[in-house]
Amino acid sequence: MTYFRFPQRLWLLSSLLFLLLLLWQWRSLRMMAKGFWAENQRRLNRSFYQFNRDLALNLPLAALFLLSLVFSLMRPSGEPQLQVTEKRGRDVILLLDVSRSMDAQDLYPSRLERAKHELEETLSVMGGDRVALMVFAGSTVMKCPLTTDHAFLQQALEDVSSSSVTRGGTLMGDALRQALKELQRDTTRKQCDVILITDGEDHDSFPREAASALGEEGIRLIIIGLGRPDGEPIPLEGGGFLEYQGQQVLSKLDSPTLRAMASSTPGGAFVEVGTSSFQLSTIYKNLISSEQQGTAKAEEAYYYDERYQWYLIPGVLALILLLFFRATGRKYEA
Repeated sequence: MTYFRFPQRLWLLSSLLFLLLLLWQWRSLRMMAKGFWAENQRRLNRSFYQFNRDLALNLPLAALFLLSLVFSLMRPSGEPQLQVTEKRGRDVILLLDVSRSMDAQDLYPSRLERAKHELEETLSVMGGDRVALMVFAGSTVMKCPLTTDHAFLQQALEDVSSSSVTRGGTLMGDALRQALKELQRDTTRKQCDVILITDGEDHDSFPREAASALGEEGIRLIIIGLGRPDGEPIPLEGGGFLEYQGQQVLSKLDSPTLRAMASSTPGGAFVEVGTSSFQLSTIYKNLISSEQQGTAKAEEAYYYDERYQWYLIPGVLALILLLFFRATGRKYEA
């Protein structure tokens, strides 16, 4: 049995046929108007002959083409079949530091922009993983909840900047605690990871304790450390560099703290990038994609056996004949 998924499109048929009749009527009136000129009598007779010939041959073909087109647009298909699919993967939260120190330019063009670029490149290897994006500075903002729609994640990532969080400072521990709450609230898988991309600076938010809380829940923490260990000045939008009490502020990579945080979780890892080149996609494949994959909640969807092709074939043949008769008609007039 054939079902039409969009029967409401049938109104297109009546509209197209009406326009077709108007076209033929306009041509008839145009040729009749030529009859007012005696010198065009021979041409008028030939035009009426041509009109009758076209009407007999082309109109049915045009109608068949329109019928075929409209019925194809109505999406004929077989009886819908229910299919249940399970997506395998892990739940991953991307935790991106967007504090002012991430504007430091010891990585080109800046720590933050380099991190964004690497994250965009990593989207292609995420597979069936559900991924969320959270950004933090003095507070934490959810930019994209856990989803397998990686295209939406990319859109959210494009809008990220050092002004994405209005509150200044760097509270890395609070960001980790917020990520833990999100995984406890929304996760459907036991295999969870948090990827923290930061330079490691923190303003007394107890990040080691927050990392230990992740470890107690079996959540793995993978940290990507960016920046110079000996420090890099922080540029300002209007030019110059950030200063405090007349002294230039240097942003330093805090490797010892970050390494201790990662080791507090089962299988945790600290990747000290510093200012060297790195490929986050390779790190992701080695540390996440290669790990045990969980199963998400089964998704149910109806699939249709499309049959529009069989309705479209007569229309294509009719269109070919229309073009053929039009070409032979021009030869006759010549």
